[in-house]
Amino acid sequence: MAQVRFWVPTALNILLSVGLAVLYAFHTQTHQVAVYGILVTLIGFFLLVPWYPARAWRWMKYLVALLPPWLLLSAMLMILQEPAFQRADYFFLAQFSVFFFLQNFFLYFRLDRWSWQVLMVGFASILPLILTFIWAGLRPEDPYTWPLSEYAFLHFTMVLVVILLNILSVTNFIAFLWSRVETSQKSLRQEIANLREIEEGYYLYENFFKINQILSEPALDIEEAMRRVMKVLTDMEKYGLLQKGAFFLTEPGGQSLRMLVQYNADNLLATCQQVQAGRCLCGRVLVSGQPLHKSCVDHEHETHPPGIKPHGHYVLPIQWEGERLGVFTLYVADGTPYSQRTMGFLQMVSSAIAKRLVVHRQKEQLHKLIHEQLGVIQAGHRAGAWLMQAILPSEKLLRARWGERSALWFQPAGELGGDFYFFYERGEQVYFGVGDAEGHGAMGAILASALMSALQLLLPYDGDHRPADILRNLHETLLQMYGDAEALLRSGADLLLCQYDREKGRLRYAGARLPLLYSANGKIEILEPIPAAIGSERMVGSSFFDMELPLRPGMRLYLMSDGLASQLAGDPGQAQTKFGRRRLYELLAETTHLSPPDQLSRVQAAIREWQGVAPQTDDITLWILDVAEG
Repeated sequence: MAQVRFWVPTALNILLSVGLAVLYAFHTQTHQVAVYGILVTLIGFFLLVPWYPARAWRWMKYLVALLPPWLLLSAMLMILQEPAFQRADYFFLAQFSVFFFLQNFFLYFRLDRWSWQVLMVGFASILPLILTFIWAGLRPEDPYTWPLSEYAFLHFTMVLVVILLNILSVTNFIAFLWSRVETSQKSLRQEIANLREIEEGYYLYENFFKINQILSEPALDIEEAMRRVMKVLTDMEKYGLLQKGAFFLTEPGGQSLRMLVQYNADNLLATCQQVQAGRCLCGRVLVSGQPLHKSCVDHEHETHPPGIKPHGHYVLPIQWEGERLGVFTLYVADGTPYSQRTMGFLQMVSSAIAKRLVVHRQKEQLHKLIHEQLGVIQAGHRAGAWLMQAILPSEKLLRARWGERSALWFQPAGELGGDFYFFYERGEQVYFGVGDAEGHGAMGAILASALMSALQLLLPYDGDHRPADILRNLHETLLQMYGDAEALLRSGADLLLCQYDREKGRLRYAGARLPLLYSANGKIEILEPIPAAIGSERMVGSSFFDMELPLRPGMRLYLMSDGLASQLAGDPGQAQTKFGRRRLYELLAETTHLSPPDQLSRVQAAIREWQGVAPQTDDITLWILDVAEG
């Protein structure tokens, strides 16, 4: 590949070589073949230099600087052998060699890249020049005497051309050094600009992070959050923002703005509490949905609050998915030019505010919906609680039947619960019991109501309804009610059923996971139930059976759900500790000598002391009954 950039020095070298040949011919008027051969070789060398391939030029540059001085020295020595040339100014040749060396040296070598090569080539090139000067100094003739021939003008012309060409070479080198300086300065300026860019980016990120932190605090209401955001924005003096601004929210219907927050702009209170769509800068932005910059107060600034001074504005819409939620405006110094960086930052802030407003609105709507639903649920709970009270046997009815021989503690964990009790009397047969439907609240209450309704439909029919048969019937009722529903959606119930025959003094019991306790001679005895709830997959029809218990005076029955034993302790030292069946059975044994109401009071006091400040864990049902004395 041709090295086109070397055409200029090559052309200069060719001119100098041709001039030297012409000068020699005029001076000597002889034809020494060796001298001409050297000069023609030198000229041919420089003619071919630009056409060396790039890989070869790497080495050829050394020859370009080294060959001219040595070849010229050889030519000079040959010339001095000619008698006809003895009167010539041979010091001119030394001059010529110096200029030749300087020209090539400055054109082809860079001091900042090839330090050791420069030293070596420079020394090798200067050596023949030194020899030339030594030779000239040893001659008796005055080396500075110009030839007294008619060729003095040609001498003068050649020296002038060489001087001008070397001035060009040195100027080229100086230009190269200057370009290096400019490149360094440009690089330095770019680095400074990059550092400023990084600093400004960090400054913006820092402030945007502060704004995001404010908008992310759930405890702040929207007005206080906007006030703090405005404080952060107006403190950013680097961007020409004045410590003044305001936030507006869109009124329902989208035809006006209502001022939410103003900062250091009390004069706006008189004129900008409400801004109509399309009026003044904020109203125009509400309509267009496009951000606006004004460097001064012009004709579009239609509203003039009291004490208005020259200023400019950045006005941005707050919008989410095309919906205009509001507008905010910041004051800038009068004449402040538009800044793309500032506008981009403020648009980021606008998007963050829009997200907060949307979340705030959704939260308000959700709270409203929850409040409405809670009202419906609470009304349903109150209706359900009233219904449960209507279905359950009244305490007045129980007192009329057993008087002081019966004591009942029925306390759901909430307005509604899954616990229930029942009592039905037909002739000499008395049916009573306790149930605990799975689940709490409304779900438990619904299942309990269904079971009680089924009992009220079943017991009035004539016949001997044994407790086991009643359990089986209730189990099948639940299975029919669930149908093909998945097991996950099914709920069972624990049940304790008793049938007391007053004539025979005999008690039949059947239970599903709820035992029947009775006391005799100060001890607590237990009739164990089936270990499966009715309505569950573990229960099968053949599992139900009756247990008979002859009742004697002094025997006491205890019908209860698992709420008493499940109560957690309120003492932090006994956290997650249940009252437990053993502690409950020991308490009943210790108090069995008391009357049912007194014994119930002792149990209630013990449970409440254990509970402390802890919430009630489960529905509580405890029925103490002396049946045999009836």
